[in-house]
Amino acid sequence: MSNNFKCEKLRRIIKENFIFFLTLMTAFFLIWFISNITVGRNHSKTIIEYSYWVGIPEELEANRLVIEAFHQENPDIQVIVRHHPWADYFTKLYTGIVTGTAPDVLRMSYAFLPDYVHYNAIEPLDAFIATDSTFDNDELIQWPYETCIVENHIMSMPIDCPMDIFYYNKNMFEAAGLPYPDENWNWNDLIETGLELKEYFKKNDMNDIYSIGGVLYSQFVMENGAKIIERDKMICTLDTPSAIEAVQFVHDLIHKYDLALAPEAENSIGGDPFLKEKCAMTYGGSYMLQTYNKKATFNWDITYRPKGKKWIAKTLACGLSMTKRCREKEAAWRLIKFFVSKRAQEIYANIGAFVPIRKDVLNSDSFLPSHYKPKHKYLLLDVEGSISQNWSCRNWGRFRTAIGQEIDLVMEGKLLPVDGCRRAAIRGNQILDEVYGR
Repeated sequence: MSNNFKCEKLRRIIKENFIFFLTLMTAFFLIWFISNITVGRNHSKTIIEYSYWVGIPEELEANRLVIEAFHQENPDIQVIVRHHPWADYFTKLYTGIVTGTAPDVLRMSYAFLPDYVHYNAIEPLDAFIATDSTFDNDELIQWPYETCIVENHIMSMPIDCPMDIFYYNKNMFEAAGLPYPDENWNWNDLIETGLELKEYFKKNDMNDIYSIGGVLYSQFVMENGAKIIERDKMICTLDTPSAIEAVQFVHDLIHKYDLALAPEAENSIGGDPFLKEKCAMTYGGSYMLQTYNKKATFNWDITYRPKGKKWIAKTLACGLSMTKRCREKEAAWRLIKFFVSKRAQEIYANIGAFVPIRKDVLNSDSFLPSHYKPKHKYLLLDVEGSISQNWSCRNWGRFRTAIGQEIDLVMEGKLLPVDGCRRAAIRGNQILDEVYGR
């Protein structure tokens, strides 16, 4: 009787709590199943983490397609992808370096590369390049490597060839009855045509439109045969006659001829002045091609930057670096190498905002398709003959801010160019002396 009573009580408890027991058993099964799947995956595939910043929306899709293609060709490797806005990227990267949680492969800016090499956070790529017989280095345009070499080692693999080019609004030139800019233009042509455009805008009560946009002093300094940093000695040379002459030229575009806005005033317009038809011509990077191709409501084209003493298509080449903490270096190298493969470069080329680093893709139908608007898009093919100038250094952000504050005062009309350049050189060299222990 007692035993029957106990059994009946047990059956009643089980019946009343059936859902609870079923849920508990299901949870235990799922935990067992997922843990076994995870363990199996970790044993069958090498896992690496890749991180990059998002500059334009099209980069998200391009990276997704590249990683998808990589997985197809490398089924033994699984890439975990992280992406962040530019504003947060290097803060998160630095935190990862300090805490030992940095990714295995990461997008690296040439400007900040010296700092991360100094932190002993980046693995040199020289040995991988030298010993990998499948790596077709000869097919790559070589000059972007200059911005990826630190302390005589290749610390990053450049994956594209961004160029500084010159955009112009064809409608405005036609309305003013002026010929389009071309590859023979120099700084004098820029001023002469800018003044004619200014006169046309004035006559037609278009006083809120400027002739020229995007006038950043650094490019003019290089085009005038000067340097911001003499990298052999790591000294700031903004106080040299050629550098002062270039800054004077930019100052005069703004204040003497009233053809351009100072960068700070240009930023106050809100949005891209060229896209908003607030300037007839603008200096800009090749990365803006896709934006203008999609959003511009007027006819536009491109040409070379008007020549100074030199023609320099300044590269802002950014590449892929491998971190020292990476345990799966062979897999990481395979990913880096894949990004400059023909398949991956064709994916990037199809976006239209990236100039391929591979010669066979640069000169193929994958790059600059027929529906692309710029008539003179073929000028981008001259990237092989471009000249790069690298002015990166340790503590580059601090250095750039310090010298930029003095040059901004020049562009705002508060300092003479010669005084601003000398003050910038003094402040720049104080920082360089400090970081390089002089």
